[in-house]
Amino acid sequence: MPQSSRLTAPPPAAERPWWLVLLPLASVPLLWFAWHPVDQGWLAYVALSPWFAFLILETRVRRACSMTFWTWFLFFTLGMNWLRYTTDAAFLAISAILALEMFAFAWFARRWLARRNDAWAWLAVGVAFIGWEYLRTYLMGGYPWFLLGHTQHAYLPLIQAADLGGVPLVGLPAALLSAVLGGALARLIARLPLGGDLARAVCVPAALLTALSGYGIWRLHTLRPTTALNVGIVQANIPQSVKDDARLNEDGPWEMFEKHEALTRQIRQSSDLICWAETMYSWPITPKYPRNEAGLRTLARKTGRPMLVGVVLVEQDGRQYNSSLLVDADGEIRGRYDKRHLVIVAEAMPFRKTAPWLMTLFEKITRLRGFGSMEHGERLDVMEARGRRFGTLICFDSMWSDEARSYARDGAEFLCCLSNDGWFHESEQLDQILAATKFRCIENRMGMARCTNTGISAYIGADGRVKEFAVGGRVKSVAGATVAGVDGRAGNTLFTAWGEWVGMSCLAFVGILAFFGPRKSPPSPAESQSPPPASIPENA
Repeated sequence: MPQSSRLTAPPPAAERPWWLVLLPLASVPLLWFAWHPVDQGWLAYVALSPWFAFLILETRVRRACSMTFWTWFLFFTLGMNWLRYTTDAAFLAISAILALEMFAFAWFARRWLARRNDAWAWLAVGVAFIGWEYLRTYLMGGYPWFLLGHTQHAYLPLIQAADLGGVPLVGLPAALLSAVLGGALARLIARLPLGGDLARAVCVPAALLTALSGYGIWRLHTLRPTTALNVGIVQANIPQSVKDDARLNEDGPWEMFEKHEALTRQIRQSSDLICWAETMYSWPITPKYPRNEAGLRTLARKTGRPMLVGVVLVEQDGRQYNSSLLVDADGEIRGRYDKRHLVIVAEAMPFRKTAPWLMTLFEKITRLRGFGSMEHGERLDVMEARGRRFGTLICFDSMWSDEARSYARDGAEFLCCLSNDGWFHESEQLDQILAATKFRCIENRMGMARCTNTGISAYIGADGRVKEFAVGGRVKSVAGATVAGVDGRAGNTLFTAWGEWVGMSCLAFVGILAFFGPRKSPPSPAESQSPPPASIPENA
């Protein structure tokens, strides 16, 4: 009688391979290699397979969840190792929070797999994983780093599908294939035949990947963007340590300012708009010191060009904002944007107002002072320079799709993103945020000028092509200025109209599986009288 490929009963604990508990840890290096600095995006299609196989085979929910926690804690700690430049303790806490979210996913996955554990159920877990990523993007303020779709940034035809469904749609084939391959690995470990259902299930991610790539090839062939404006970028390369010391040195702010001003003079004649990076204006803009704002106005008049400048803005009541100000060639302030997605700890501390004692405890533990005092921005106004409308983002804002999409719906033709990644030296963080930022351009088919302090400054086209600013072949820790045309809107997109419909649909699918999925049926009399085969986990 042929052996069934369906997992029908859990193996006795003594018959499980001793190394099964270590299996999910194999996903850690595979995932890390898929992102920068290794940047082997193809690994995303197999990276989750060991972890998925473990969830399929390990029927003890407590062990499945605990090993999931440690797997993802190790990955996030390794992936965010660049946070070591800013703090020792905080990034471990962030890793733990993100790992707890995956702990909850493992509980859901095991609940679902206990009901049904075949190839189609594994595809459902892959869909649910994308939904969980979408949840992680917004849960408790959100952290949209290390989304599976970001690993595909180098595959230009595939990522064109972002104008249909954003990053979740781009990452969906990788999640589905990893889930199916994880099921195949589980059956091999259980010494079961792979089965026809597995062969049919593989066709789903293969067909989706083929369709999205085909769409991308067609989209690249038909896309015809035009230049909206010539935008100048000033990258002064002020190390964060120098920037911090400038606050204590009377001449420090002037040295920073003069370096920016000298670079600005190099490009002012050929620029329609000149950008300075995040918080690169040397003095805070505050009613207490009106000369600071007057100096900014004078700078724009001397330059004779509209300028978009990153500033720290302090209101009359003491509230602080990480802002950008648009100052026209006559020295008039024509626009203001306050950063909406603040970096946890460095700019905004959770519970700072509702539980100030937590802030005090955190400062004692980490020995950090003066962090987390910024306010979140509320307004999202389109700015205008030389008759062309644009939207402004600041650093971390570019990791979310909401602001760029809102700008597109309000008539913006291109984007400007000001950032200061000098905190992280020349680490892979600079590459990772640039890789994620290009999706904002594809989603809404508009170009972007990305101006940073230490790199990587770049011009991103409406098709996601990136032209990095380099000096002597280097893109990090270099100073200079450049001008290039920025693509304007190249048409409306489904994503601009519908937003994160793929991510929301996948998340809704999680709820459907959790509450309306098939219930585990009792065994038939014939099944109950025959002993389960050895080494076969439940139901797969």
